[in-house]
Amino acid sequence: MKCNICNIEFKDNETATVRQSWLDAGGFGHVPEFARVHKKCDEKEQKMLKQGKIKLENLYKNKK
Repeated sequence: MKCNICNIEFKDNETATVRQSWLDAGGFGHVPEFARVHKKCDEKEQKMLKQGKIKLENLYKNKK
């Protein structure tokens, strides 16, 4: 499985975290693979969202 933010495979001992932006966009129930990311990648994405560099509504337009 790859991180959907950086596209790098998870190592054997790494665990994924649920993407905070997925939860903020109303995600619940089964967590889709694209919402499983590295913790550091999620933190970077949250920082970019807070700075206005990316918008939440643009992250999940084509995801279902």
